[in-house]
Amino acid sequence: MTFHTTLNNAALFLFQNNWPWWLTGLLLGLTVFSLIWVTGRLFGVSSAYSEACDLVGGGLMTWKIWFIIGIPLGALVAHFHGWNWTFLYGRLDALCLGNAFLKIIILFLGGFLLGFGARWGGGCTGGHTIMGIAQRSVMSIAATLVFLLAGILMAHLLIRGM
Repeated sequence: MTFHTTLNNAALFLFQNNWPWWLTGLLLGLTVFSLIWVTGRLFGVSSAYSEACDLVGGGLMTWKIWFIIGIPLGALVAHFHGWNWTFLYGRLDALCLGNAFLKIIILFLGGFLLGFGARWGGGCTGGHTIMGIAQRSVMSIAATLVFLLAGILMAHLLIRGM
């Protein structure tokens, strides 16, 4: 068996099977702990995105920017390794009556509001929940509780309301 075949088999095992929730939580927690312990730095996607936007104005290239670059590159690699993606968005498609332009407008506005809210709230949901709780930040714990309650409420309204 060649190295390439072994690597492909490992990728199939890792990425085509669902991981148990306890394992992914443990690995994510260890990743956060390792990042803080080894580099002494925090990580959040919204702050990395902000740094990437600063590059346009002549800002410095930082390590977070490589992560932002890696997100679409990782998706491209996954695509070429057989992962399927789609433009279907379930209820959003029904709401837009199949109009692709309207769907693009709604997704763009949703992304803008998400980014605005992340910067206004001092970080995104993942940043507060993963990095903030790891630092025992009271504001991040409160924000995470609000995210969870809002998500439960919206899921209830969307599922029961339609």
